[in-house]
Amino acid sequence: MSLATLALLNGVTAIVLAISSAKPLSRNAPVHLAAVCAALLALSVLAMLVFADRIDKRALLALALGRIAITAALAGAAVTGAGTFMACIALVGTAIWAAAFFSQRELKLVLAANVACVAAAVLLNGDRLRTLADATPILLSSSIAAFVVLSVIDGLRRQAQRDQLTGLLNRYGFDQALREPLGQYRRARQTSLVAIDIDGLKAVNDLQGHLAGDHLLTEFATELLTATGIAGFPARIGGDEFLVVLSGMSAAEATVWADRFRGRSQLSWSYGVAERELDEPLEAWVARADQRMYAAKIAGRTPLSPPTPVS
Repeated sequence: MSLATLALLNGVTAIVLAISSAKPLSRNAPVHLAAVCAALLALSVLAMLVFADRIDKRALLALALGRIAITAALAGAAVTGAGTFMACIALVGTAIWAAAFFSQRELKLVLAANVACVAAAVLLNGDRLRTLADATPILLSSSIAAFVVLSVIDGLRRQAQRDQLTGLLNRYGFDQALREPLGQYRRARQTSLVAIDIDGLKAVNDLQGHLAGDHLLTEFATELLTATGIAGFPARIGGDEFLVVLSGMSAAEATVWADRFRGRSQLSWSYGVAERELDEPLEAWVARADQRMYAAKIAGRTPLSPPTPVS
C-alpha cells in the first residue's frame, strides 16, 4: 500500500510538471527543469512498478527524500508565487504519506527534510523574501496535516490492537508486537511465552451471567498487568485464553514466575510455558505453549471448579 501510494503521488506530480513545462505559467518559468523533474519522477514510478518486490522500507524512504529534493530544485527556480506554491504543495503529500505509512521517527526525518527543502529553495531563488513568504505557510500546513494524520492512525491502530473488554493486546496486537523487526522481545537473549486458560469461565457465564464472567476477566487482566510489570506484556487472545511474553526469562524462570503469580491470584487457571527457539516461527512458538497448557489442564494440575468472581 505504501509503495502504491508513493507511486501514485510521483505519477500525478510527473503529469503536473509535464503539463506545466508544456504550458508554463510565465515566460521565464523553468520549463526545462520541470521537464527533467517530470522525467525523473516518471522513472521512479517505473522503477517502483518493476522492482516492487525488492523495494524495502529504507528504499521507499530514500525515494520520498528524492521527491523532496526535486521539490527544492523546482521551488528554488520558480519565478512566480504560483510557481513556488505548485512546487511546494508536493511537500504536503509527502508528509501525509510518511505519517500514514512510517513511524514517528521516520516522519520527523521527512519533516526535517521538508524544512531543509524550503531553506534550500530560499537560498537558490533570486527573490528570497517572496519564496520564504510563499513556501512557509505550505511547510507549516504539511507539518500540521502530518501530525493530525499520525494521531488519527495511531488511535485507530491502538483500537485495532486492543481487546475492548480488558484493554490488553488482542491476538492481532500480539502478533504485530512480536513481528516488529526491531522489537525488544526479538532482541532478547531468552524469551519465554506463558499460555494461560482460566478454569471454569464457561460455568460462571452459564450460572451467573456474562456480566459476571466479564468482571472476572477484567479483574484477571488487572492482576496479569501487575504481575508482568516491565518484564513482558500480556495479551488476551480468546474468551478465557491469555498469552504472556516474558523477555529475558528461560522456560524454568518463566515457570517459577507463573507458579508465584498463580499462588497470589484469586482465580484458578492452567498454564503452559515455551521458551522461544532460535528463529522459531511465532505460530509454532504459540502452539507449543498452548499444547503444554492444555496438557496441564487435562492432567488436573489445577482445579477445574468454577472460579468465584472477584467482588
